[in-house]
Amino acid sequence: MRRQPETISALVALAELQGTGLNKAHADKLTALAKDQKRLPSDRMRAHLALGHLADLRGAYDEAFGHFAEANRIRGERRPFDLAELRSFVDRQIATVTPGLVHDKRAAASESDLPVFVVGLHRSGASIAERMIGAHPNGYALGDVQDLVQLAARLPAMMTDARDFPEFLRDLPPDVGRAAANHLAALRQKLAPHAARVADKSAGAWQYVGLARTLLPRASVVHVGREPMDALFSIFRQHVAGGHRYPSDLAALGAYWREYRRLVQHWQSLAPMTEIAYEDLVQQPESTAQKLLQGIGLGWDATVLRFADVKQPFSTGARLRIRQPLSGERIGHWKHYAQFLKPLEGALAK
Repeated sequence: MRRQPETISALVALAELQGTGLNKAHADKLTALAKDQKRLPSDRMRAHLALGHLADLRGAYDEAFGHFAEANRIRGERRPFDLAELRSFVDRQIATVTPGLVHDKRAAASESDLPVFVVGLHRSGASIAERMIGAHPNGYALGDVQDLVQLAARLPAMMTDARDFPEFLRDLPPDVGRAAANHLAALRQKLAPHAARVADKSAGAWQYVGLARTLLPRASVVHVGREPMDALFSIFRQHVAGGHRYPSDLAALGAYWREYRRLVQHWQSLAPMTEIAYEDLVQQPESTAQKLLQGIGLGWDATVLRFADVKQPFSTGARLRIRQPLSGERIGHWKHYAQFLKPLEGALAK
């Protein structure tokens, strides 16, 4: 920090770690960076998010929302989100990955029950659930590895005249599908030779549950959900790293949620998922952990409640949050911003 006093990553990390204890000099640097039009838009966006976080901690909610809104304005200009494309993708998944397809492709499936796919939106508790599995003596947590996304991208190259995902699943040769699925399971077993369940919580994996149901029907799928106003406002005020993207407009975020729920409900019609609520996870961790383990076929072990001690990969910004004690204090936090969130409420009500 002394050598690179204006590095945005360092300033943001300090703001997250120190909160209201951040010294004035560093807070002033964040403010100057946010206003500096010569800086990269991504740097200004992250500076506004950090300043919003600090204002939120002080209870200065009007000021905080101003920073969050400006950060999302910058984010939207940099990387516009195509809702029509998402709707089309959800439509195609629902039309293609049907109970009939899953049944017909049984010969292309792996028999492995090792993988566990923990799915859900960012900031909805998927990291906590995955870390609990990793803390079990017979579990392991991979973090954000994007296995399903990569599999969907790789399979067409293994076929002749393959169509796009998900349509290529209709023509997937049994030997190709089975080999790819077994390879995914084998890689996980190699990373954790003694584990009976190896979990990941890859961003965007909720869009690829149908692929898992088709090629890995014995794998477990855990869906972690959260009250939508809390979940979406939390996304609105965060920097989401990696390739997964969200709309930067509040009304569009509500529309995004509706597509997410539409597809998740379709996946639920294919096969049961273990449903975990964020609110239960943080307020009733023991009983919720018992439900989680039962859903994936592991027996109860109290070590899962000490998930913060797991020495397994971290690959997202959950590193800091996962080490904080579980608490329900963020439930309903969006209500401090209710006057600003009318577009989101309206979109969710449609």
